[in-house]
Amino acid sequence: METTVLGTNPKSDNVAELVASHLFTNLPTTEQINELKTLFNSTIAMCNDKGAKKIIELMSKIYLSINDKESTIGFRKWLREVYWEIPVSGNENRPIMVKTQLWILDQAINDWNPKDRGNHQISVEAFRFLIAVYNPMHTYDDRYTRQERIPDESDHEWKARGRTASDTKKSRIKSLLMQQNVNFPPEEIIKWLEQPHLPSDFEEILIMAWFRNRRSIWDKRNIIASTQAAEPLFKDSHYPSHNALSLMRLYAESISRRERSIELLIQTMKNGEHNPRARQIGKSRAVIAKEISYATNNTALNELTITIILPDHFNRQSEVPDHKVFSKALCHEMIKRAQDHITEWLKRQSTGQAVKLIVRGGPANLNIEESFNTI
Repeated sequence: METTVLGTNPKSDNVAELVASHLFTNLPTTEQINELKTLFNSTIAMCNDKGAKKIIELMSKIYLSINDKESTIGFRKWLREVYWEIPVSGNENRPIMVKTQLWILDQAINDWNPKDRGNHQISVEAFRFLIAVYNPMHTYDDRYTRQERIPDESDHEWKARGRTASDTKKSRIKSLLMQQNVNFPPEEIIKWLEQPHLPSDFEEILIMAWFRNRRSIWDKRNIIASTQAAEPLFKDSHYPSHNALSLMRLYAESISRRERSIELLIQTMKNGEHNPRARQIGKSRAVIAKEISYATNNTALNELTITIILPDHFNRQSEVPDHKVFSKALCHEMIKRAQDHITEWLKRQSTGQAVKLIVRGGPANLNIEESFNTI
């Protein structure tokens, strides 16, 4: 059964709901939005968190039905402005209006598009909003009155003065930033690192994101040299801190060590694969495979996927006349050997890792996935 735009069931016996739905549905779209904005202001004044969140969710649904990009961007800009009108608790341990604030943060990230030069001003404004929410006390300075602006202070950072950021909001913002597609070259990342009042956590996220996306075009074994080649871009910028350079060097060394460690793991798996004992169950640790490959997750440097493609037959170098077929039992033996290698590798890692093992093919036509997690 269809419901109205307010979600009211036409067969409801709640007269108040039916009347409200009837009056609202017959309003022009512009008036619907204006009425909802007025209702939202009244709702946040009453600290009605659930109600306020439902109202802006309904507004988002209406804007979605309009299907106009500029209108939607305008709606999200309004959300960022009205965010500072939402009441806050004086007790950090008992925050209020959390659901509404988190929902607005989820929308704000959609306007931060590092590569969208057409809407660069909107992108910068959204980014500065996230900075203000994440680190509001950073903009407080005893040398300035409440009415005076600190140099390079945005409207959002000015409105954020005197507020605090809960761990919940900080965690959400960090997660949102890390999920964004920030596949840009060094000269692009500089303009974001140069943003005033940038929290150190944002620095780290940007540098990490840059590394994640650059690794696909760098020779992983020469990543340190590649990083050194990019350093002049950072040194020549107006970026006020040298922390980015330190982070670049640190992550380059870390990534290089990890890549070598993974390559050694794959090589260890293959060692002895052509020895006749490798074809005997329980007699070898070698993984006989048509192909063993690995991939690292672009959103997390501590995630690894290893894919093993098993053969249907032994290759010429290892086949024997009376046993040319790669048996099903041997397929499962290869899985066990790979599992043992991964388990041992994980024990040697100094940080938590998440490894996914995928085994496919062989006469058993396997398609198995198994996860190992020490995070």
